[in-house]
Amino acid sequence: MQDDGRMQMRNWIIGIVVVAVLALAGFFALRGRGAAEEVAQTPDQPVQTAPARVDETHAEPAAADPGEGLASPAAEARRAWAAKLGSEPEWPVSLNSPQDCEKVERDLQRVCVYLDARPELRELANGYGSCDLLRQAADSLAARPPRVSSELRSYETILSNVFHLSRVLGRKPMRYPGKLLAGQQELAEPLALAAYQWMISREQCLQTTPLDGDVLYAYAGFLFNTMGGQAYLRRRSPRVEGLACFYALQVVDAAQQRGHNPDGLDPRKEIQRCSALLESQSLVFGSEYLDNLEDMSMRWEKAAR
Repeated sequence: MQDDGRMQMRNWIIGIVVVAVLALAGFFALRGRGAAEEVAQTPDQPVQTAPARVDETHAEPAAADPGEGLASPAAEARRAWAAKLGSEPEWPVSLNSPQDCEKVERDLQRVCVYLDARPELRELANGYGSCDLLRQAADSLAARPPRVSSELRSYETILSNVFHLSRVLGRKPMRYPGKLLAGQQELAEPLALAAYQWMISREQCLQTTPLDGDVLYAYAGFLFNTMGGQAYLRRRSPRVEGLACFYALQVVDAAQQRGHNPDGLDPRKEIQRCSALLESQSLVFGSEYLDNLEDMSMRWEKAAR
């Protein structure tokens, strides 16, 4: 029974680690039911056509297109994004090198404002805003990154990584992201994008910060190169796993391009899996994700020759 309890705690903590740090499952990468928390969005109704008049030749009326008047799932996702956050979805000019620090802050703040309006989250936040909690968690986690490369050589390291978040943040702060995970899946895509761009821009926008590329690389390595991280990914819904691995791959790829890959991560298999997961989902930026991963795959295949 004690081992079962530890296993459940391990899986829960691993999930929160990725949400907390990688933005796609970063601090606010999301999963859950979603339907109970959604702002009602009424889909467009099919266009009603008048009955066709039969002429003297008794010709059959033309059959109506069954899809006429219905918005595509991606269009519905775009409309929901704009309705909830008050701005149209916009793919960044440079995903991994945001140039406008003020825009990065505004994009994240829009999501935080929506989350802060949820009464069930306000109660858990203890007077802090969502963005404040994100900044506090990011600073704390950045100050004590996990040890990834030595996991297979040390049982103590495995345990340290499994309980990493609870030791760094404590139990009470984890109640907020835990509640968030339970029912806000419709915000997974905009929140992942906003949080990712905020995290990778800290060095540029703040000049001094513990949250740098090396720290993000350590957490990406945790996700791809440890038993706990792999277990987390495989237990998520396809949408959340796809978004989580996409942004973690951005971190690994960016590190490789600047000559920093001390753990020798080779994400080619993860790129294939991530592409398949994202292709199966109705996402606003589905084509952008797939194009990005295709370019990434070609770079890694070329480097491996």
